[in-house]
Amino acid sequence: SSASSASSASSASSASSASSGAPLPPGWTRHVSRQYKVEYWFHDGNQVSSWVHPSQMNAEQQRGVKRSRDAMEAAGADAAGGRGAGWLMDEDEMESWLSKSEGMIKADKTAEKYAWGTPPAIPSPCHHRDPPPYKLHPRYEYFCDRNRKWAFGSTRFGCELLCDLNRTNVAPLAECQKLIVATGDTAHEAKGMQIYSEKKHLNGPGGVTWSHEEYGHPGFQKVYLKMKSFQRFTETWALLERAARNGLFHIHNHDRRRVRAISVGGGPGYELLAFDRFFRCHIKPQWKEGDIELMSLDLQPLWKIYVESMGMRFDTWDINDGHLLDKIRQPGASPESDGEYITYVIISYVMIYVTNAQTCNMLRDLLRQPGVHCILVSERGEETKCLGMMEDRGIKVTRLMNQVNGLDERQSMWLLPSTPTKPIDKKIDVVFPNQPFEEHKKRGGGNGKRWGR
Repeated sequence: SSASSASSASSASSASSASSGAPLPPGWTRHVSRQYKVEYWFHDGNQVSSWVHPSQMNAEQQRGVKRSRDAMEAAGADAAGGRGAGWLMDEDEMESWLSKSEGMIKADKTAEKYAWGTPPAIPSPCHHRDPPPYKLHPRYEYFCDRNRKWAFGSTRFGCELLCDLNRTNVAPLAECQKLIVATGDTAHEAKGMQIYSEKKHLNGPGGVTWSHEEYGHPGFQKVYLKMKSFQRFTETWALLERAARNGLFHIHNHDRRRVRAISVGGGPGYELLAFDRFFRCHIKPQWKEGDIELMSLDLQPLWKIYVESMGMRFDTWDINDGHLLDKIRQPGASPESDGEYITYVIISYVMIYVTNAQTCNMLRDLLRQPGVHCILVSERGEETKCLGMMEDRGIKVTRLMNQVNGLDERQSMWLLPSTPTKPIDKKIDVVFPNQPFEEHKKRGGGNGKRWGR
């Protein structure tokens, strides 16, 4: 989600208290931050949130709202042939998977609200655009943390996507259970949960969340498959939404080549699953499952059985080794065959460990190879050193997160300067707002940077 806010914490606080009772302009609704316990306002149509009452925004904040609206509406009217609710499963099947989600996905039917577009006296916590007559919808929520403490909102279609994720996850979880049983250790799952919870290496010299050996523990892997699947899927979906609104997928309006997506540090492959569903939902609705070549590359070889159980390819690879296209090429294929594909490379939470001249040179050279269209990057840090290093090497870097609350480089796309971008001919609604979450940012100053940077 994007954000618009005040130039300082004190002004945000005073604006909030002074104007909380003022009438809201059309499209805005009032909410309360679960972390800061203070009110903020959200515009559903523009996907903009603000600590400042909309009636008291300054000129820079109003320009931020306009930039977000322009990005959302640049594509004009929705194109026919897109996908939406009911694409992956009907209502009855979705209800079944909701009941099997162990509370990770919720549809709160006691909190039904009118859909977007109804009179402002009835605010909507969901982000639907149903045509008249207006319908009632449950409030859809999901969790990415094992204690189910922090709820994220979603749409009806987002709920369906997550139920499909759980359905797809049945196969890898079954494979994992076989490995756990084979250990003969009745406490193996409990040990895995302990590893997942402790993160004892996080404050160590390498700053890694878990060690290579811990990633190979089947009990840990079971927890990871259940928990991280939600975070990896929803953050990647949001990354692709932002990239689409910034014109990344325009090439497919005229280029009929096959598509392949490569996930670096991809583990069990949930980034690839998000890419497949997003691409077949918004970019090529006529394509079927299996029409996109999907491959996960990771240091931990035991992810292989899970990736392959979901119908994707896997290989072990160290980003420091380079030669990525040689690694992913089909057996017997020549280097010339690379140009037969449009290749997307997704790098998830890896660059923090390998940001150096060698890696950045390798990725620059990779973008110059035949068929490589873009590198999409997700990172945890709002300041990501590799972005500036890639720009120094002549790569066009687009920071996809909204920058109104300060510098935020957690999601980005990297292209050659000669690669054209143009918004695709349809709107893409946000189905997983606030991914990755932004409520941790300091009120009035984002991450310490001035508002509007």
